[in-house]
This record gives sequence, structure tokens and C-alpha cells, in this order.
Amino acid sequence: MGPHNFIKWTGNGWEYKSINDIGGSYAYTGDTNTGLQTLEIKIPWSVLGGKKSKFAIIAWVVGGEGSSAVDTAPADPAVGDSENEWTDDDTFTGLYLEEWFLMSDLTVSISGPQAIGINRMAEYTVYVKNEGSLDVTGRRPRREYMKLK
Repeated sequence: MGPHNFIKWTGNGWEYKSINDIGGSYAYTGDTNTGLQTLEIKIPWSVLGGKKSKFAIIAWVVGGEGSSAVDTAPADPAVGDSENEWTDDDTFTGLYLEEWFLMSDLTVSISGPQAIGINRMAEYTVYVKNEGSLDVTGRRPRREYMKLK
């Protein structure tokens, strides 16, 4: 395991993928000479099931193969509950919980000719994708016509 792993519980077991496999990315920032280094990880909302009104997360640090968590963010009481913390089993309960209002997060792209002549007609296609938590199934974008003078 490393900083590039994305591990998801399926209900029956763990599914191991890399951050790149799920469309995410990661990068180190800071200075390794001073020890002040941060790992930034970007994970697409779609991999997490879309944006929901509630979201819980915890991150943990492990050693090598077969070891258990030795530190978490946010702090969880399961870590530090054993004399042999490197190989015990941990059940996390101290997840960070965030709640926000439901929203539609629409991304829009348009395809068609880049330029058209004066007094000419052109056809454009508008693609709308909902990446938010507010269901917009069956909704249609409002058509607006604009006449240039």
C-alpha cells in the first residue's frame, strides 16, 4: 500500500485500486529537507457515489503488508488500544462527518462550429452532466434564443 492506493469497502471485502485508476491524482508539496511535506490527494465525487448531503471520512497510516493502523486523521480511539498496535484489528468510529445542503452540480459543454458566417444558421449540441446530489432526472434545460442585432 502507498499514497497512491484507493481502497473501497464493497460490503463483502476490500477493492484495491490506484488513485490514477479512479481518475484521481496525488502530489507531494513542501520541503523534504525540513520534514514539512504534505500529500494532497484528489478523488472524484463520482467514485464516492456522487455528492451527498452527508459525508464521512477517515484517513490512516499503516506500516507494511499485514499491519494495522498506527495513526488516523481525525484521531480515533481504536488506534493505541493495544500493546501490539502494528498487528491488531482496528474498527474506526471517529470519522469526520460533514453535512451540507443538497445541490445540483451541473457541468456543461457545448460542441459545434467555432465560427459561422453572417446571417447563417448553425447547430450546437449542449451536454449537461449532473455531478451533484440533487436529482435532476427527467429535467430538461430551458432553451433560450438570442437574436443578435
